[in-house]
Amino acid sequence: MKDYINQNQVSFLKELSEFLAFKSISADSSFKKECLDCANYLVDFFNSIDMDTQLIPTKGIPVVYAERIIDENLPTVLIYGHYDVQPAFKEDGWDSDPFEMVVIDGKICARGSADDKGQVFMHMKVLEYMAKNNCFPLNIKVILEGEEEVGSTNLEDFLLENKSLLESDFILISDTSIISNQQPSITAGVRGMTAMEITVKGPKVDVHSGVYGGMMDNPINVLSHIIANVKDSDGKILVPGFYDDVVEYDDSQREEFSKVFSTMPSKEDVCEEFEIKDLISEHSYSFYEGASIRPTFDVVGITGGYQGEGMKTIIPNQASAKFTFRLVDNQDPDKVQSQIVSYIKSIAPNTLDLEFNFSENSASAYATDLNSPYYVLAAKAMEESFGTKCLAVMCGGSIPVASMLKKHFNKETIFLGFGLEEDNIHSPNESFGIFNMNIGMQTIFNYLNLVARQSK
Repeated sequence: MKDYINQNQVSFLKELSEFLAFKSISADSSFKKECLDCANYLVDFFNSIDMDTQLIPTKGIPVVYAERIIDENLPTVLIYGHYDVQPAFKEDGWDSDPFEMVVIDGKICARGSADDKGQVFMHMKVLEYMAKNNCFPLNIKVILEGEEEVGSTNLEDFLLENKSLLESDFILISDTSIISNQQPSITAGVRGMTAMEITVKGPKVDVHSGVYGGMMDNPINVLSHIIANVKDSDGKILVPGFYDDVVEYDDSQREEFSKVFSTMPSKEDVCEEFEIKDLISEHSYSFYEGASIRPTFDVVGITGGYQGEGMKTIIPNQASAKFTFRLVDNQDPDKVQSQIVSYIKSIAPNTLDLEFNFSENSASAYATDLNSPYYVLAAKAMEESFGTKCLAVMCGGSIPVASMLKKHFNKETIFLGFGLEEDNIHSPNESFGIFNMNIGMQTIFNYLNLVARQSK
C-alpha cells in the first residue's frame, strides 16, 4: 500500500481536486443538482473498482451504497462518511475559490478537504488498491450520505429501511481528528445534544414601559430569570434529575484523560488566542474535562425588545432564547427535554405564557469500549503508523450518526480520523494535510488487515 501511495501521489491529488470541485452544499436547495452530481461521481467510482453499488433515494439527498462481500465467514466492516459540505464562498474570507483545490505548504485547501471528502477519499483509495490487487481481507460495506451537514435529516429512516443490507460486525468512521502529527489519537467518545428554543409571550403588542411598567411582567425579565437559574455559579446545572444518568469516571480514568489534556494548549494559550480573560470549569473538574466528559448548558441565541439605535421605552410583547445542552454517555435526550420543560415551568412566574420548541437534531452521546478488540486493533494500527503510543480522546462535539448507528445496530463504532484542529473545518481556508491523507490511507489499510487476521 505504501508504494502505491507514493507512486500515485500526483494522480491522487488530481482526482481529489475533482471530488472537491462539486459544490455539494446540502443546506442550500439551489445546490441540489451539485449534490446529485457528486453522488453519481461516487457511484461511478465504486462501479469502476467492481463493488456492487446503488444510489439509494431518501426524502432528501440520496445515499451512496457500495459493497464487496468476499466470504460470509469473514468479518464485515460498515464504512460511513458524507459527501455534503458546509456553504463556502470566496467573500467569506477564503484566500482562493473554496471549490478550486490548491496545495499550500503541504496542505490541500478547499471546502470539504478535511470534512469529510478528503477523509472519504482515503477509504476510496484503500478500496481501489484492494480491488486492483485482489486483496480484500474482509467484507466491505460503504454508506456515504449527503445530508450530514444539515443534521442527517433522512438518515435514520434510511437506516431503518435498509437494516438488513447494512448489517456488519463493526463500523468505521473517518470524520474526526488527531491531537497532532506527532501524537496520534482516536476519538473514543462524543457528547450528545439536545437543543431548544423557549419563547416567553407577554402582551399582544409592545406596550409603554412607563404606563405599564410595574404592573405588567416583562418577557425579557422573565427570560433572564429563567436563564440565570438553569446553572449556578459553580457551573452545576440545576435541573432536577439532570445528573441522574451521567457516567462518573473514576480517578484512574480521569488520570488517563489528563495525559491527553497535557498535550493540548494551556489555559494561558487558549485565553491569548481568543482574547478572553479566563476559562471556566465546573467545581472539581478541569476546563478540558468540562469541554469533553461533562454535560453543559449554553445560550446560543437571544432576541427580544428594541434592537435599533437609541432607546425605545417599551415592555416587549415577547422574548426568546435558544439553548443547547451537551449530554454525556447514558443521558437520554428525550428524558432531559422533559426534565428541562418541567423545571423551567416550575421557576417561571405564572404571569406569562411559555412556548417550547425542540430541535429535531437531538442525539445521544457515544462512547467506544476501549477494551473492544476493534478499538485495541485501531490503536495498534495508529501506533504502527506514527511510531508512538495512541491516546484515547473524548470529544466535546456531537456526531448524530454515531448514536443512530448504536441505537439501530448496537455495533462498535471506531472513529479513525486524521484531521487536525488547525484544519479550519466549517471555516474559510479549510485544509487537510497531504501527510495526514497518506498516513490515513496506510493506517486504514493496516487496520482492516489486522481485524481480518484477528478473526482467523
